[in-house]
Amino acid sequence: MHFGVVDTDQLIKYQEKEVVVCLVVTYNPNPKRFNLVLRSALFQCDQVVIIDNYSANYSNIMESVRLNDVHGKVVIVRNSTNLGLAAALNIGKALAMQKFSPDWVLLLDQDTILSPNYVFTLLSKLRSVGDPSNVGVIGGLLEETKLDDTFSKMVSLLFLDALTMRKKVLLV
Repeated sequence: MHFGVVDTDQLIKYQEKEVVVCLVVTYNPNPKRFNLVLRSALFQCDQVVIIDNYSANYSNIMESVRLNDVHGKVVIVRNSTNLGLAAALNIGKALAMQKFSPDWVLLLDQDTILSPNYVFTLLSKLRSVGDPSNVGVIGGLLEETKLDDTFSKMVSLLFLDALTMRKKVLLV
């Protein structure tokens, strides 16, 4: 993620604890990689909702949750078939809103490992633009090293009020 050099003393601290729920859609994830994804999400998010699209290796997902979720922060939804990413995210969003009433919903792929302080940095950057109620989506640029040592770039988005699209989009 590119924020340039971030001086943590300059990050804007937020007064109230904001609830961040992470949604992770899975379909046959690499077990070792998913274990790292789950650890990074559990470290930074208040709750993690895993929406599984009927993975053949579902037992590996359950084992990863068993090993890492020591505080009971994970909820798993297993679909009876592969519904696709959009449908799975809608299911996860509805569950997250009903069960946790989050301030923010973070969407992750099954192989996205959050860098340290990712969520904190996104929320701090959000505060730096002024009134956060005017922002519906904030995201950071992620770089992934491929096997041939090239990079691909993608955007990870944090949504206010789960997909409120009537507001500004801020990419930092």
